[in-house]
Amino acid sequence: MCTKDSLAEPFTAQLAKRLRGLDPRCSPLVGWLNEQLSQQGESIDDMVQHAQQRQGAANVTVRNVITSMRFVSSIDWAELFESVSLVDRRLRQQSSFDQLDFPTRNQYRSAVEQLARGSQYSELEVVEATLSLTHQAVARHGDPIEAARVGDPGYFLVGSGRVTLEQQIGFTPPPVSG
Repeated sequence: MCTKDSLAEPFTAQLAKRLRGLDPRCSPLVGWLNEQLSQQGESIDDMVQHAQQRQGAANVTVRNVITSMRFVSSIDWAELFESVSLVDRRLRQQSSFDQLDFPTRNQYRSAVEQLARGSQYSELEVVEATLSLTHQAVARHGDPIEAARVGDPGYFLVGSGRVTLEQQIGFTPPPVSG
């Protein structure tokens, strides 16, 4: 820690490096530096060693930060999110959700999030209500094509069945700001 009259370690180390090899008897600056440091209870060697240790620690820290940033940038965040999402897991268990492309899966997730925000239901409860409606709709249809259409969660999340789902969960759309 530097006091008002003490010399800063980085400055002292750099000055000592530049004065290395000069004779204190011939260079008044070397003598002055030795005198200042001895008043602080330090030596040039101590100051240089401390400065090098701090610089080495700083270098290691910067390397670790850069390595961490490279690692973070190499992560496929969409894939990671989908692998840990409970909503995704539940939709995969009960539908062909995993066969959809990413934009469609994301549209379904966004719909679940929006519906949960506008109701008293959690996102998982919205998914459960959606899946329940899909199972009921499939059971009512004898036509396999129509059953496949209403059996997809998207029918209730983003399609024609959305109104039915909204009514079931008591969804209230957010006020439109204008």
